[in-house]
Amino acid sequence: MEDSGIIEDFLVKLSAAPDKDTLWMRLNKTIDLHIKNCGETWLEPQDNIRLKGFDVIRNDRIGRRGEVSSSLSARDLNTPSWRISTMDTVFWRPPDLPNLSIQQWLNFFSQFQGDFLVGGDFNLPNNCIVPLLESIEDLDVCLLNDNSPTYFEMERNYSSSLDLSFANSSLCLKIDWVVEDDLWGSDHTPIWINMNARVPLKNRFSKRERLHSSGTDWGIFRSSLEDRIEDVGEALLRDGNLDVQSIYSSFTSMIFDCLSFALPKNNTSRTLSSPRPVYYRNPLSSSSQSSYYLKKRSSHCPWWSEECDKLVAGRKIALDNFKKSGTRDDFLLYKRECAKVRIGLKNIKKENFRRFCESLRKDSNPTYIWKKVKSFQNYLNSSDSPNKYNQAVVDAIKNQISSLFPPWARCAQIPLPVNGFDHILDLPFVVEELNAVLNNLKLKSSPGLDNIDYKIISNLPNSARSFLLKLYNRIFANQIIPLEWTQYLVFFILKDAEALKFRPISLASCLFKIMERLIANRLDWFVEYKEILPRSQFGFRKNKSCIDNLAILHSEILIAFKKERALPAAFLDIKSAYDNVLPNILIPKLIDLGVSPNVIAFIQNATYTRQVHCRFEDIDEIFLTSKGLPQRSVLSPLLYNIYVSEIESKCVGDCKIIQFADDIAIFWATGNLRQDINQLNLSLENVSEELSSIGLDLSTEKTKFCLFKRSFRSCMERNPQLFLNGGVIRPSPKVKFLGLLFSPNLSWGAHVDNLWRKCQCPLKILSCLTHTWWGADPHLLKIIYNALVKSRLDYGCFILNGLSRNQRIKLDRIQYKALRIVLGLRKSTPTNFILAEAKEPPLFLRSKFLCSNYISRVYSQSDHPIIPTLNSLQNLLENPTQVDCVGSSLILDSYIEVSYLSLFIESKSRPLCYNFPYSSLIFSPETNLEDGIKFDRSVNGQRLFCDIFEEERASSYCLYTDGSRNDESDHSGFSVVSEDGSLVRKFRSLGFVSIFTLEAMAILCAVKEIERVEGERFTIFSDSKSVIVALANPKLSGRTSFLILEIKHCTADLLKAGKRVKFIWIPSHCGIVGNERADVAAKEAICSGTDSPFNVSSRDLRIKWKKPLFCFL
Repeated sequence: MEDSGIIEDFLVKLSAAPDKDTLWMRLNKTIDLHIKNCGETWLEPQDNIRLKGFDVIRNDRIGRRGEVSSSLSARDLNTPSWRISTMDTVFWRPPDLPNLSIQQWLNFFSQFQGDFLVGGDFNLPNNCIVPLLESIEDLDVCLLNDNSPTYFEMERNYSSSLDLSFANSSLCLKIDWVVEDDLWGSDHTPIWINMNARVPLKNRFSKRERLHSSGTDWGIFRSSLEDRIEDVGEALLRDGNLDVQSIYSSFTSMIFDCLSFALPKNNTSRTLSSPRPVYYRNPLSSSSQSSYYLKKRSSHCPWWSEECDKLVAGRKIALDNFKKSGTRDDFLLYKRECAKVRIGLKNIKKENFRRFCESLRKDSNPTYIWKKVKSFQNYLNSSDSPNKYNQAVVDAIKNQISSLFPPWARCAQIPLPVNGFDHILDLPFVVEELNAVLNNLKLKSSPGLDNIDYKIISNLPNSARSFLLKLYNRIFANQIIPLEWTQYLVFFILKDAEALKFRPISLASCLFKIMERLIANRLDWFVEYKEILPRSQFGFRKNKSCIDNLAILHSEILIAFKKERALPAAFLDIKSAYDNVLPNILIPKLIDLGVSPNVIAFIQNATYTRQVHCRFEDIDEIFLTSKGLPQRSVLSPLLYNIYVSEIESKCVGDCKIIQFADDIAIFWATGNLRQDINQLNLSLENVSEELSSIGLDLSTEKTKFCLFKRSFRSCMERNPQLFLNGGVIRPSPKVKFLGLLFSPNLSWGAHVDNLWRKCQCPLKILSCLTHTWWGADPHLLKIIYNALVKSRLDYGCFILNGLSRNQRIKLDRIQYKALRIVLGLRKSTPTNFILAEAKEPPLFLRSKFLCSNYISRVYSQSDHPIIPTLNSLQNLLENPTQVDCVGSSLILDSYIEVSYLSLFIESKSRPLCYNFPYSSLIFSPETNLEDGIKFDRSVNGQRLFCDIFEEERASSYCLYTDGSRNDESDHSGFSVVSEDGSLVRKFRSLGFVSIFTLEAMAILCAVKEIERVEGERFTIFSDSKSVIVALANPKLSGRTSFLILEIKHCTADLLKAGKRVKFIWIPSHCGIVGNERADVAAKEAICSGTDSPFNVSSRDLRIKWKKPLFCFL
């Protein structure tokens, strides 16, 4: 649908700029214009000018004195002038050329067809204007100039009309032409052209507006929606004649209506956070009363103030005086005013930036910081890609769209299974599952085509959430999804600038994504609980990461080096992995795994016949497709892992494979290089055939082959090579795998250099935010350091084995320089003082800490592939017949250190969070946190306790739990005590165990005691608020303590057996007799308690590994 609008301030011809910064300032000053033309910019070839919201067209040429002169045209993208059937052109004619003849003028204007607007510096003297007018009398051309001078030479006080503007006769009647009375620091005056014309505007793919604003009254929204749900909500669900689509449409309509009531009535009212209004002069207005109009200050110039306006006004007054008198004194006065303006604006900008930096605190929004810093710079580079409006980019995206959505991609749906599936997946969703999803929404995520975002959903009242849950269950049971859930908005993010590759990002309905998350939680548990995925797949799984792949590969290389062997490795690249998944192959795989019909129906409806809306530049098309998995979908990573789960079985012989989603590495070393490469070729061929059978292909160009060997040249003499799809892959001198640059001899020089380059930009950001005597809050700078520098130094740091002294110094200098900037210290400050003040350990201690944490996590998975690998490496190291040519390895040293504690770490073949039935994971036990707040330490705690919990103490069996630690002891204790003192259980655990774990162990021990006690109602009192909150939290994540999940599982079993358990939090040391007894028993258990029957979590070992860091600091 086309719209129409009025185009005002259509064109401005800017004066020549002496440098890039001045040009930027003039382009920025002309706000609310649709086209900005500038000639004689005298930019250097390497200078780039980008203007936010504008498409910049530049034409360089060699001017006088061999200098490069550029013509510049900036066109507004929000109001695209190229939709107007008008040609606008900027020209520059060198002054040393002879005057044009009449025939030359005729030839010049004959090249323009239709409506046109031509302006530029023609360098014509005044006596040539009349011949020019005579030459165009018979043409459809009008001169827009009104004899106002456009050029002013200070030294001679001479003015002339060197800048001319022409238009065709029909367009001339719609144009107003005015010369600005200020030179803006140049010798050419800006020309303002206003064309009042109604033009058609097409819908553009620009930033989409939210349905709400900062002034939305969410209280009104919740109350009005609650009233609507109470009036018609239940009636909609009870009406048997209404289908799912009708109910869903009614629900979304209610959200839209209630949201309209909550929006502010006057959207134009200025809030406290909005910028101050500024008056700008309108040069096209002839009336003195309306010569100034109110505009909002441009966000690109945050430092401009009224003082800046006064400085510019003073320069303008001096210019006017000089034009009138022409005396030498007024000329010198004008020059002084120009210098005063230049210095004054520079100082104001510097002072405003200093104030901005000093205003930053540790809770400042990072997005606000980056935008503000960019706005202070003399560049308007935005997140918009500079190639976004390039025709080559549009053609590349069109080709990518044709490959993503081919006509043959549509296929028929597959019949759902009747038996042989797990029924627990088809159970109705419960409120705990929905709350777990709604409480962890990312409110800034973009909405789909319906514009209902997570901010709106998070503000739904309880009645609306209950209605939404019932709607989800009906959709799930009927195996039909609303039509809006099959509609996606796709935009493209630049992936490879050189190859013009883009990543398609799909925006789906947020209501659909919530249900997708509900099903993803169940399917994720099902896949892990049934141990369906191969051990080699580490992508997007709980308690697995990229470090697992890197550590395995690194350890295998060390084993090969220890045995003086070469290890050939192939690093595979799958072409558009997610985009080429075929649902007609995926669905049968899910059926074979025993996935329930409702889940399969949801996945089938979400992937078959998707309506994809692609919009970019002049691309605005809708496609129907059933090919591929949507990018950024919650289910896509899990479904892809299931889709390629059989790749591991295709490796022949002793070849090993590691995977992180679509990043794959295959390797093996037996000592016979020729045999190893043959096996690697066979495995590569089998994997390629398996991928081809499911619609995926390997890229021969991006697949790399690396031959790891201490002596790389000796292996190259044998000319090793791999074969893939008829192509030959030869060994590479370096290969990048999951962010690390591997070299054949593990020298790490290329990776350290790459890390150095990546950290330079964050260091510059820190430098611009601080100074010797002023700057941002050090806490904020430390946060930026942690996010941009420390994270890069930490990633894979313990994999970097055998760094040279110079490489370690290079990485240390990055840390020292960043912390020196953060703290505002001098370059001569000792490094140990810098680390102590910043409370940061040196890199080698930090690497050891991270490595110990990783090995501790590895031990929580009994079948982790790296455990036998490190065992083999340890045996080789302890073998006296082997020559040590590898040296020490941090990962091996940590493995040996942690192995002594491995017996105390809870270890299972599955992730610990998925080691229980799904019903136990979503179970929420009965908890009470409110009554504990009523206690006051100044009154008798026992009497108040008896008054508050009189009912629980009279009708249930009460137990009290507590945990205790002593830093001077090697043990810690926890206890369980009954109210009458007849039951006292004392246990002790390792000394480094956290208080949270001890309290959870005590509660779990109390639950185990309840299993042996007769009764129906039980109450457990604990003074650990964090444990009670964790029990009440329905969120399921990989970091959830297995003790919390064990307590939920046992409590759910007790409830099925008729035993109701309630958990109540009470404050500690308030004189409550039962709590004091439990506290005494826990302290006694440190010395005399029985060994704990429970293992500890791998996260508890973090306290032990942090001790060396604390000792250093």
